[in-house]
Amino acid sequence: MNNVTTNFLIALKESVELFNRWRVSDPDYVLDLSECDLSDIRLVGVDLRNTILRNANLENSDLRVSILDGTNMSGANLTDANLVGASMIGVNLSEANLTGADFSCCDLTDADLSGACMNDTRFVCIKDGTVR
Repeated sequence: MNNVTTNFLIALKESVELFNRWRVSDPDYVLDLSECDLSDIRLVGVDLRNTILRNANLENSDLRVSILDGTNMSGANLTDANLVGASMIGVNLSEANLTGADFSCCDLTDADLSGACMNDTRFVCIKDGTVR
């Protein structure tokens, strides 16, 4: 992990509000947090659009009402994650572990869930457009 990624990870863990302010100032920056450990962390309302989270550990994370549009979460561990109300348009969740995750009221339009493990995953009142 390079220094830039480490700094973003520290900022993210310290303050979602601060991280989101940076995100608004540079919305096109593609942040690569592949294989990062974000387990058991409260990230309510975080703006992670277009972030690369391939093989990241998000087990038990709280991502309610977060913006995850265009995020690559392929192979990520989202076991028991809370994603209620998250915007996940075009998200890549292929091969991800979604066991016990709650996607209630999410927008999963154009999401890719191919090969994802979905044991006990909750999909209630979702907008799914063309989920694959």
